[in-house]
Amino acid sequence: MSNRFTPRPPFSHRRIVTRGFQISAWLLGVPSLLMALILGGSAFMIGSDHASRPPQYLDVPTYGLVGLLSNTVTGLGVAFSFMNGVVAGIFAMLAVLALTAALFAGVLGLVGRGLKVSAKWARPMAVVLLLVLALIGLLALTVLNSVAWFADGAVLAVLLYGLWVLVCRHEDHETA
Repeated sequence: MSNRFTPRPPFSHRRIVTRGFQISAWLLGVPSLLMALILGGSAFMIGSDHASRPPQYLDVPTYGLVGLLSNTVTGLGVAFSFMNGVVAGIFAMLAVLALTAALFAGVLGLVGRGLKVSAKWARPMAVVLLLVLALIGLLALTVLNSVAWFADGAVLAVLLYGLWVLVCRHEDHETA
């Protein structure tokens, strides 16, 4: 029996996995949220220029070289306007992807908090997340070159460690 004044042991497998979830949530969530805001704002600013008037083409036999240059510049303006819309759409899609990554980081943070307080839902959710991420890492091995295998292998080792801790039900010394 331990009371709340008993010092915590410095090393615990479950605490390492819990910290891993919490740290990865911060490392993924903050940059993703910032990128979602920046890209979303940029897409809004780029795509908000739809109030321009339609182009007016000049008659080339009447205006000569000036009419030809004016028509060329007007055509380039239409082309750049189209490219502007394409870039705004790409920025909007990237903003949605960054927001999705930020929401996934929020899920990681919630699972880490649930593991910290020993919630019943947190362990199965963490196992499912780690299994999905390990499967993605294994699939990535098929397309990576030999240099990137080491980085993917390190990530897979960390994921397998987390699975080992959660499946073998390692507990803190306080609850054991």
